Amino acid sequence: NIEAERVVKDLATKLQVKISDCKNLWDASLKAHEVTKNLPYEIANKVFDTMRFNNERLKRKFRFPCNIARHYRKHRYRANDYQNAKEDTSLIGVDLDSTLCIYDVRELSSLQATMKIRTLQANDNWSKEKKYYAIAYDSKAKVPKDSRVLAEDVLPAKFLKKLPKPMVDADGQSWPWESDAHLLKGNYVNLHEVETYRPERKKKNADGSTTSVKIDTCFLEPSHLASGRIIQSEYLAPCDGMHIYIPLDRYSWHKKTHSLEHDDFKLIQTALKMMHHLEGLPCPTIHGVKKHFLDKLDDSWVELDDWYNKLYKNVKNTHRKKMTLAANEVLGTGTLYSHAEHRVFEKLPKSLRFPEWEAFKLIREQHEYNPGNVNYVSVRDTSDIDKDDEVSNLLHHVWRMFNPDFKSPTTIHDAYEAFLKAHPMMRYFNADWKRDNKEEMNDVKEYLTRGA
Repeated sequence: NIEAERVVKDLATKLQVKISDCKNLWDASLKAHEVTKNLPYEIANKVFDTMRFNNERLKRKFRFPCNIARHYRKHRYRANDYQNAKEDTSLIGVDLDSTLCIYDVRELSSLQATMKIRTLQANDNWSKEKKYYAIAYDSKAKVPKDSRVLAEDVLPAKFLKKLPKPMVDADGQSWPWESDAHLLKGNYVNLHEVETYRPERKKKNADGSTTSVKIDTCFLEPSHLASGRIIQSEYLAPCDGMHIYIPLDRYSWHKKTHSLEHDDFKLIQTALKMMHHLEGLPCPTIHGVKKHFLDKLDDSWVELDDWYNKLYKNVKNTHRKKMTLAANEVLGTGTLYSHAEHRVFEKLPKSLRFPEWEAFKLIREQHEYNPGNVNYVSVRDTSDIDKDDEVSNLLHHVWRMFNPDFKSPTTIHDAYEAFLKAHPMMRYFNADWKRDNKEEMNDVKEYLTRGA
C-alpha cells in the first residue's frame, strides 16, 4: 500500500508539471484527462483527484445553473446517415471535441446563434464527433437574491466572470450557486464574432452567371401529422451532385394527385433508398421547397418523381428479367408463369425470340398488379433485387404511383389469351408441373424453328 501511494504521488507530481503551463482549469482538466485515461481506472482516478490547477481541483464535468443547448450530429440508424440535432443539458463533459460558445440574447436570437454554430460545424467539415454548446447570457440581467433558481435558461452575465455570492435563507444557512461558468472564461467562443452560416444556394442567370438567392427549404420525413413531415434545415444535402426535392404547397405535394401521407411517403422513401443501394449511390435526403421559390432553383435541383423515374429505368434495364416477373406477380393460384418456367424461356437463344413475346413481356412488366399490402413491405438495406421478389414489387409499385396516367390492358389475362391465340405452343408454360423443363424447352425450340 505504501509503494502504491508512492507511485500515485510520483505520477501526480510528474503530470502536475505538464499542466502547469495551461491557460485555465478547462485546459488543465482536458490535458490531465487525456494523459490519465490510459491508466488503470482506480489509479487514473487517484492521480486525477490529486492534481490541482491554481489550487482548484480538476474537473471531469463543468456544471451550469441553467440549461444550455448542445448541438451535435445525430446518427439515424434507418437512414444510416447523420443530421443536425440539439438537446438541453446543464453539464459539459471535458472533451477535446467540445466547443463552448456564448451569445448575448439581447443581440442574437437562439435561431441566429444556431446559424452561427452551423458555420463552426461547416468549418469542421460537419464532423460527427464535434459537439458545440450554446450558452445564452443576458448582459443586463441581475442575479436573483432570494432564489437559487434562474427564471429562464439564460445566464446573467456575471456568472461568466465570477461566481455570485451565495443566497442566505432566513435561518442564516448559506446556499452557494452550483455553477462553473466562471472557470471557463478563457475557453468561450463569442458567437457575435462568427459569421452567419449561408448555404451555397445559387440561381443561374440568362447570361450564364450565378447569383446567390434565398431558398426556403426543409427536409422531409414520413409522419402521421402533416406538420411532422417538416424538418427545419439550414444546409442542403446533395446526392451525386443533385438536390432531390418535392415542391410544397403548405404541407402537400404541389400539383400532385397523391399526397405525402405517412404510409405513401414512407413507401416512396424506402423504394428510393433501395434503388440508391442498387445503383451504388449514397442514401438520399429529400428536400421540400416552397412553390414560391421554385423559380430560384438551378440545374442541380431535380424533382423526386423525375429522379425516381430515371433510376427506375436504369434498374429495370439492368435487372430486366427480375423486374418483368415482379410486375406480373399475382398472389394465390393465378400465376401465369412460374419462375422456373420463365427461366426455361430465357435460356432460349436470342435468335429464337420474336417481337410478340417482347411486347407481351412489356405488357406484363407495366401492368398494375396486386402484391398484397405493399405499404408494409419490409426491405432490408442489404436486399438484392435478383434474390428478393419484394424489392422488385416495391420499386414497380412506386413507379406506378409516379405514373398514374399509364394505360394498361383491361386485364393481364386478356393480353395472355391474345398472345396464346397467335402462339398456341406457348401453352406449354402452363403445363403440368411434373413435366421436364428440358423437354419443354426442346419442344419450344422445335416449334419456333419449324419452317425456318
